[in-house]
Amino acid sequence: MLNYRGPHAEQLDVPGDVYIPQFEPIELSPELSQIHALLFGTAFDYYGLVYRAAQYMGILNSTEYAPYVYEQDPRITYDPDQLGLAAEAIFSTVITGPAGLHVNGAWADAGGMGRIATLWRVTTLSTNTVRVDNVTSHTSIDYTASDVKTLIGSDLVFTIDAQPYTPATRWYVLNKSRPVPELAGILTALKALPDSTRHAVFEDAHKEPYKTFYNLFQDHYAFPYQLSGFLFAFIRRLEDIRKHVI
Repeated sequence: MLNYRGPHAEQLDVPGDVYIPQFEPIELSPELSQIHALLFGTAFDYYGLVYRAAQYMGILNSTEYAPYVYEQDPRITYDPDQLGLAAEAIFSTVITGPAGLHVNGAWADAGGMGRIATLWRVTTLSTNTVRVDNVTSHTSIDYTASDVKTLIGSDLVFTIDAQPYTPATRWYVLNKSRPVPELAGILTALKALPDSTRHAVFEDAHKEPYKTFYNLFQDHYAFPYQLSGFLFAFIRRLEDIRKHVI
């Protein structure tokens, strides 16, 4: 489902991270790439990738169809009992540097990007001017002491205690925010895909197990079953491509 190159050793400081065995990513068609972007984001970082994967695996293990998870590969590289809680402590704002910089507000990165971590550098250029660099997006802006100062690309506002500023003072601000949309929003987007795009996943909807997956996605009344149906079909399709079954 991740289609991420392995081997990859689990990083203990990345909530939800898993060990990835030897794996070579497959080339996705435009339709499957569009679906992957809906599931994981258009500009995801690694934090966002594994966070979404943990959410999805939690959903897939929540119904009686969970055995399909192990049907094609019985290896388990995660703890199914821990998938529902990708540590909430990850979502925070951490300031590195001397005392005096304060960040206020709440902010989530733009919807659909799948990115959790954003890094800014704040540098006083003179006694009256401060520069903010968004290291993640490679953008910057300069403020004077009297301006309302935001961390560029976000809704977060910052203040600096000491005025006039001490030139060449530097801080780093790392914000980790929950990716949006929530899973219900992702399911809504999947439901809204044109038939030609969904066909890339459900081309064999008349055959098992795709028939079961399609019926779950289309007709089941409960959210976990609908999302599971699509995820199982997507995973199966990628594996069929990898094994040259189709």
